[in-house]
Amino acid sequence: MFLVHDILPVTMPAHYVYPWRQEFEARLSASLDVVSHYYCISGETLRSLKAHAAWQGHSPRASIAYNGFDPEPTAHGEVPAALDAVLAEAPWLMVGTLEPKKGHEDAIAVFSHLWGAGYARPLVLIGRRGWMSEPIRDIIQTSPWLGTRLFWFDGLDDGAVAAAYRKAHALLFASEAEGFGLPLLEAVSHGVPVVTRDIAVAREVLGEGDFYFAGRAGLIAALTALEAPIRRAAVRERQARMVWWDWASVAEAVVTDLMRAPDARGVGEVVLDPSR
Repeated sequence: MFLVHDILPVTMPAHYVYPWRQEFEARLSASLDVVSHYYCISGETLRSLKAHAAWQGHSPRASIAYNGFDPEPTAHGEVPAALDAVLAEAPWLMVGTLEPKKGHEDAIAVFSHLWGAGYARPLVLIGRRGWMSEPIRDIIQTSPWLGTRLFWFDGLDDGAVAAAYRKAHALLFASEAEGFGLPLLEAVSHGVPVVTRDIAVAREVLGEGDFYFAGRAGLIAALTALEAPIRRAAVRERQARMVWWDWASVAEAVVTDLMRAPDARGVGEVVLDPSR
């Protein structure tokens, strides 16, 4: 049995470093000869895995076992003064490592355009430096808005991140692709509305709605629309209907399937389907 988070180094190789991306693909391809069953954390990952396997002449048994989520209360720890100050302005929030696929470049370009036109709400980036992050770090560090409208925090503890969610205007999820997308669930669990790029995994997690965007023009429209209180409340209410499985439920369902089908032939395509 293999658990697969994503195969993005195969499907989006330009976003991953050489030679690691080639090593990843080689190991994935080798696994097709020995793995009896794959559990994928999203339908998007499942589809990508099956497509890659088919290209290599394989038809593996695989199913979806979504990540669980336990929104346990986080202690109210000390929030850095700089973060506390900008949270008073109810900023937009982006959470995730700095890496090419996360969409930071698009976000900063769009916000810079809006700030230049008089828009005042800040953008807070929370995340450590990831691979191939130098270009986006340069964009952040040379931005004329850094420290006034644009803020980046790369070493926050869980309490500070929770405080940021609680006080944010909304979460911007701009990733071009993800295996799952944990910040989507984190935001909803804190009652924070989400505006997200229109990618398959976001629709798996959040369901249908009018809070998706495509391209920079679409992002401008989505950001400005959410400034209307009635619009923000509607998005928040729609996303709050989502009910996600906790880790205990996911683990129990996976074990049940394995006990029922020890050779994995009887495992269904979706272990637990999220309800909304």
